Amino acid sequence: MIGSRCVVGFVRAAAISIAPFFIVFSAGLDANGSDSSPIAVHAEGIEEAERLGNLVYRKDQAAWAATDYFLDNENISSDPDVAGWVSEIIDGKTVRVSFLAIESNRLVVRYAVDVEKGNVRTKTAKVLKPGAQLTNRQRLMSNARAFASNTDFMRCSPRYNTVVIPHEGTTFYVYLLAAMQKSNEIVIGGHHRFLIDAEIISKVGDVVDHIVEQRAFTTRCLTLRPPPNISASALTGAVVSHVTAPYPEEPHILASLIHNMEISVVAGGALWMVKDGEIELSEMIE
Repeated sequence: MIGSRCVVGFVRAAAISIAPFFIVFSAGLDANGSDSSPIAVHAEGIEEAERLGNLVYRKDQAAWAATDYFLDNENISSDPDVAGWVSEIIDGKTVRVSFLAIESNRLVVRYAVDVEKGNVRTKTAKVLKPGAQLTNRQRLMSNARAFASNTDFMRCSPRYNTVVIPHEGTTFYVYLLAAMQKSNEIVIGGHHRFLIDAEIISKVGDVVDHIVEQRAFTTRCLTLRPPPNISASALTGAVVSHVTAPYPEEPHILASLIHNMEISVVAGGALWMVKDGEIELSEMIE
């Protein structure tokens, strides 16, 4: 793991190039004739970061849209029994968000709605009283979310959003995402990913036993704030350094999509560009 110092900056015009600030090298073939460029060396990890980053964005935006819908139409905030939510991709393009509630000392689904491309499909909205029994998958996802959220981790925000993504079998990725405190902020640091075995939760009491993997994407908190009188929407890009991996990861995909901007990441001796849910190698640097 590299040190915790971060390079940050903003770009206000797409025509501005940051290349002159770096010494540029060419990446080619190594002595064995293999492609030694970072994009080739880390191809598998980059592809997985793109896949997961786009899924995190879809589920995060769906949860926001569903929450806003039920706040406006059912005043869900006044329901004292609500205890979190789970989101599931049901047909490749639709995310079903189910809000859970405690009834007679058990979790049930009380509110549910489908979201497609960030838009609530209002005809699918359901209010279930009494609530519906959780499916086994929903039960496991809820367990994974609860245990990750109650684990010790570096907190960079008083509020964290969660996204749960199935991995293999009964294991799930749980993303703990540091939430923006102001609409003008771009949160880069403070995000975490857990790999949780949700089935073990039912059998073993120790939380540690459920954690297959735990990692922070940065070693410090990092929130970018535009200069005074400039909104985040007026920016076309941001430049940051990455300190825990040699290429951009899910949080950079997420930030780029949320703020509709290009995120330039200095990592692993290279300058990377993150835009439209994809990671591209720009150039090698010193």
